[in-house]
Amino acid sequence: MHILIINGPNLNLLGTREPEIYGSATLRDLESDWVRHAQDRGSSIDTFQSNHEGAIIDAIHGARGVADGIVINPGAYTHTSRAIPDAIAGVGIPTVEVHLSDIMNREPWRAISHVAEVSLTTIHGRGATGYLNAIDALVAHTIAPATLHHYGEEDHQVADVRVPEGIEAPPVAVLIHGGYWRSYWKRDTLDLMAAALVKEGMATVNLEYAVGGDSYPAAIEDVEAALAWVTSHGDELGLDGSDIRLVGHSAGGYVALKVAERSADLTRVVAIAPVTDIDAVPGQFGEGDPASAFLGGTEAERPDDWSSARLVGTPQSPVVIVHGSEDTDVPDAHARWYVERAEDAVHFEDIEGSEHFAPIDPTTEAGAIVVGHITA
Repeated sequence: MHILIINGPNLNLLGTREPEIYGSATLRDLESDWVRHAQDRGSSIDTFQSNHEGAIIDAIHGARGVADGIVINPGAYTHTSRAIPDAIAGVGIPTVEVHLSDIMNREPWRAISHVAEVSLTTIHGRGATGYLNAIDALVAHTIAPATLHHYGEEDHQVADVRVPEGIEAPPVAVLIHGGYWRSYWKRDTLDLMAAALVKEGMATVNLEYAVGGDSYPAAIEDVEAALAWVTSHGDELGLDGSDIRLVGHSAGGYVALKVAERSADLTRVVAIAPVTDIDAVPGQFGEGDPASAFLGGTEAERPDDWSSARLVGTPQSPVVIVHGSEDTDVPDAHARWYVERAEDAVHFEDIEGSEHFAPIDPTTEAGAIVVGHITA
């Protein structure tokens, strides 16, 4: 796969332009990372940057017959240009929009994106990692394109469904993304894993669910609603709605384990680097910790919610927990905390040397281990 990465106005100033917002890495630094990341996925990239709208449009036109996908950070043209999204629509090349900062939580005018209308997805607020996620989303789209479905009436209750060709009623993996329940982490982070599972003969349903402040217990309720939808729509979707493997990463692993403690109907639950001990999160992050945000307040402010949100280690469905020994985002002490309580009800694999994101990257040894647990 060949990908064109386009950067718009002022991004040539990265490294010196408001580093507290855009980071200290230069554009050249980022480009080196993109090349390595793409090569690891058997892909290649070209890069282009311009401060001029017409030049960006010409670059998009020039990608026809050359690029299989486009990653674009249009800078401020995101909010003002109609010509750039027209160009993207005109060439018909799959495109992912990316922004270094959390544009949805800055000035109100930055939350308006015309480019989002013609993009597979918009990634924002993840810093330089967002570009790597965008590459992965395009690679996954090439391997196994998804169809978008609504499993509920709320705007966020959507799922990307992928079904392998030539297999009648395959088992399904329902995927729950992580991100410590922060709103700028989305289901695209599990796209590459979803595509890998499709190659292994599994259908996948990659969920969006309630995240952000005060999203408990809606997050758990959303996943349970999605599971009910998969079960009842299995024939329509072309998959086996009675053979569901629930897979969650990080905060999504917490949600998966919470559902496992309430449901005996799942074939298997695979929790990858899960947040399990919510009481430990405030000490790790300090003020503004994501657990308190998720629960709508501190334990002193919302004691009933904290009490009901705690995992207790009594899964009703079979559980596998996979965690990396070098995970600093969610230390593997979380996994061990849960395993001690669940005892023989959980199979635990601690992957030596693995960090937080490697187990959801199927190109890594840790990711291959996770794929094996899901498809077993």
